[in-house]
Amino acid sequence: MGWKRGVLFKAAGIIALFLVVVLAVFSNRTFNQNKSGSAECVTDADCVKVQTTCCSCAMGGKEVCAGKIQAENLTAKNCPSDLMCIAMYACQIKSCSCVQGKCEAVS
Repeated sequence: MGWKRGVLFKAAGIIALFLVVVLAVFSNRTFNQNKSGSAECVTDADCVKVQTTCCSCAMGGKEVCAGKIQAENLTAKNCPSDLMCIAMYACQIKSCSCVQGKCEAVS
């Protein structure tokens, strides 16, 4: 009878430890927030497509959806004027929308 009690205590301890770890992980998360602690967007109008490479997506470059505030930091900078881009259509984002405080691509 004593060994059953030991097994039960071990199982209960493992379950309790698992729950503590899960709660610790999720309580420290900041869902859909930028570094300042606020949501990236409130409405779809707060989200914009941003060209993150020197070439546009129509010429092989990349684009992402971001909040207007973050857009400046993500925009490609210092692009050479004589840059040659590959003629490959890589645009996949039709528009951007605000989903639970985060800007997401609409394909």
